[in-house]
Amino acid sequence: MKKIFFIFFNLCKYSSVLYAQEFIALNQNDIQKILIAHNSERQLVGVSNLVWDDSIANFAKDWALFLASQNKGLKHRNHNMYGENLASFNGYDFSADFGVNLWINEKKVYKYAPIKNNENQKAIGHYTQLVWKTSTKVGCACVQSVSKTFYFVCNYDPPGNYIGEFPY
Repeated sequence: MKKIFFIFFNLCKYSSVLYAQEFIALNQNDIQKILIAHNSERQLVGVSNLVWDDSIANFAKDWALFLASQNKGLKHRNHNMYGENLASFNGYDFSADFGVNLWINEKKVYKYAPIKNNENQKAIGHYTQLVWKTSTKVGCACVQSVSKTFYFVCNYDPPGNYIGEFPY
């Protein structure tokens, strides 16, 4: 894992604010941890493995950098062409599979059923995207904000979580 520093200037009407982020460059070992965490779970439900996609990882990196520069919590990208899972955490050392394991833990509350557009989806949507039957590619990125919060983003192609459909 290699760390690269980015500095962003956020200019507003009355002041300028400097935010520094630390991009966590994922090495091959990190990528393998992410893929193993995803694919072990996908194998349990009988769907094919995901493969890593560098262009999707760069797309995820752009959003992780934005979230860390804002440092105001999680928000999904508008008009996203990919499925998207977000996680933020602090108080832990970075581990490439930490965010993925947070999403896997959602299966404890998931009852196999079609996707619904309700509050329950917020509690299980990361898990169902992770195991979505037609998703074949994934790319992830992590950035640490100035407040030491990690922003972890994974994007999936094709996207999942379609209302009325089963994830697998």
